[in-house]
Amino acid sequence: MPNDSPSRFQTIILSLPVQLAILGIAVALTYGHTLDAPFNFDGLGQIKANPVIRHLDDLRALWRYSPQRIVGFFSFALNYHFHQLDVAGYHLVNISIHLLAAGAMFWLLRGLLRSPAATSGVDGLQAVWLPLLAALLFAVHPLQTQAVTYIVQRFESLAALFYIGALACYVQARLEAIPLRRWSFGVVAVLAAGLAFFTKQNSATLPLAILLVEVIFFTSSPRRALVKVTITGLAMTVIFVVLATIVRHSPPSLADLDSLTRETRDISRWHYLATQLLVLFIYIKLFFLPWGLHPDYDLPLAESLLAWPVPLAAVLHLAVICLAAARVRRFPIPAFGILFYYLAHLVTSSIIPIRDVVFEHRTYLPNLGLGVAVAWSLLALAAKMRMPRRFAVVIVCLLAILATLTVMRNNVWRDPLALWQDGAERAPDSPRVHLNLGNVLQERGDLTGAIDQYEQAVAVDPVYQQAHYNLGYALVEQGEFGRAMFHYREALRLRPDDRQTLNNLATLMAQSGRLDEAAAHFEKLLDIDPGYATGHYNLGKVFMEQGRDGEAADHFLAALELNPSYAEAAKELGILCHRQGDLDRAALYYRQTLETTPEDVDLRFNLGLILGRQGRLPEALAQFGEALRLAPGHDQARRFYDLTAANLDREAKE
Repeated sequence: MPNDSPSRFQTIILSLPVQLAILGIAVALTYGHTLDAPFNFDGLGQIKANPVIRHLDDLRALWRYSPQRIVGFFSFALNYHFHQLDVAGYHLVNISIHLLAAGAMFWLLRGLLRSPAATSGVDGLQAVWLPLLAALLFAVHPLQTQAVTYIVQRFESLAALFYIGALACYVQARLEAIPLRRWSFGVVAVLAAGLAFFTKQNSATLPLAILLVEVIFFTSSPRRALVKVTITGLAMTVIFVVLATIVRHSPPSLADLDSLTRETRDISRWHYLATQLLVLFIYIKLFFLPWGLHPDYDLPLAESLLAWPVPLAAVLHLAVICLAAARVRRFPIPAFGILFYYLAHLVTSSIIPIRDVVFEHRTYLPNLGLGVAVAWSLLALAAKMRMPRRFAVVIVCLLAILATLTVMRNNVWRDPLALWQDGAERAPDSPRVHLNLGNVLQERGDLTGAIDQYEQAVAVDPVYQQAHYNLGYALVEQGEFGRAMFHYREALRLRPDDRQTLNNLATLMAQSGRLDEAAAHFEKLLDIDPGYATGHYNLGKVFMEQGRDGEAADHFLAALELNPSYAEAAKELGILCHRQGDLDRAALYYRQTLETTPEDVDLRFNLGLILGRQGRLPEALAQFGEALRLAPGHDQARRFYDLTAANLDREAKE
């Protein structure tokens, strides 16, 4: 990386297409092997089991589901339209977004280096290599993996892409001398900002980021800076008004402001701020020493802003911010990086309480700032030591180490068992880690291991409703009905209106012969959700066992009205009609059921009996024959097949 007289090879490397190609190759090498990584964690509910994304043409449903993140969910709907649940398609989009975000960062830095403040404060080495090196640090750093390989965190990377793109377009607009081009970049910046705002809420800091760029790189007059601050304040107010109106469908108010600026009421703003002062150092440590990454950190809340070491953390953060602000004129690029890092954390690491206090994906956008500061520092050190060629080797080795760690981390994300086992080792007191590890073990058929993990989750957090529910479900599969009922009751106590818990507890009661209790729980379930077809079916089964055939039929019919392809409900209606002598309706329901479950031997046998009684012997013979084909040892089917065949022969002779 010489300062002058570049060789032919260096000239090629410095060309824009080659630098972009290097960036693309780096992303492909570090993420190309992740196409088979399965859906994890929130991805199971927000993508795999989410009916809203399955209808690309129903934008209103997407809007009703999540207006604040409609752009992200629309991208998932596009994925589902083209790939259904093939994870490779989702990963290709995520990797492409990551590459584009790194490219937008590259473009942003090339623009900033042309600004009035940067042209006099950056030497030739930094001007040539800073955009590529910073973008590569951003692209191959292992701390970015959660926002890329964890599919549902596309919200984070996509919002960052639009955010960085808006900043880059703003910079280009400020640099342009031709009015048409300036306005074109301005319009694109506004559009990108709008897309960012409707992808994830952390984009609300974008006006402040634009102000930061303006003050550091383009505005030298304090009066003009004050004007820009005023404009930014108005922009932030407009954003709040728009979001409050969209989300609340009412005039904005202080209550809306409070609601929009918290995700949970279980954590006070000051406890959250105190905790985040410590969390920020965890994030910074992970950037500089990126090992020990895991999906779910177990960090207790800080007791107060005065609890040690919170005051020390606050002083250190303030010192870093003040130092960057004091050096902003002399070193605009690294100062911008440091100030941007803190600014980009404002939504998730300040006074806006979020239930999960630590998540690696929240550092995705802020890491742009640290990447810029570190890249500038490395290049400044290389220039000062006057050993650019040797330092180039050091930088390449550093990037290779980061890329290797990223590949290794992505290999963990590819195997859910390895992911959650690693999480359990690093956060043994996290109930959610044990829950997710138990889910993976149960899915793979290891019931004993799953039950052990669910029990650990309950031991750590006795009021963890989902752990009690999953433990009850696993115990049912293992045949431990008494223990299962205890944990289902606990889950129901913790969440009395949970539909699935009510259904499973009532089903277990019915299997244990406690029919009155089962019926009462199913009725409570249907009071909560009258449109739950499975609840109607299960209550109908209980009424059948109690001999309340009329009420049972009503609920089977309700289940069929709600779900016309509900084969089990049609079958039970057929059995009831058969029992009551209504052979025509019984045959109708049996045939309806066989359309969905053609291999139901008993159903074919019963249909054969009805057809025989109706004198439709050829059809009856066909049903008995099909029953025998499916179950050659079915003695009754053999007996009635022979009788029906004999009757047909006798009729033929007559």
